[in-house]
Amino acid sequence: MNNRKSTTTNKYDGAINTSPFSKDAEDRRRINIQNMQNVLLIWLDSNIDETNDDCQNIIKQLRRAINNINTFTDGDQCLEFIQTIVNKKACMVISGS
Repeated sequence: MNNRKSTTTNKYDGAINTSPFSKDAEDRRRINIQNMQNVLLIWLDSNIDETNDDCQNIIKQLRRAINNINTFTDGDQCLEFIQTIVNKKACMVISGS
């Protein structure tokens, strides 16, 4: 197993930081993120308001890891959508419902 460590320079104070993770662990993390981009995220929350700045920011942050995000405020509509999913990996978040 390769135990190479990554080294980065802090641009603010010139300090050198050594990551505690091996290069292999970093590569696996990168692959896991790529795999997550192929997952469908379903978010059911009766309080979602996509015009709200906080909600927009959360969705923006989620899109950094997951490309396909579907939000629902209505449980029945969400269930109908779930029933149409064929041969896809899905992750569901239920909050505030």
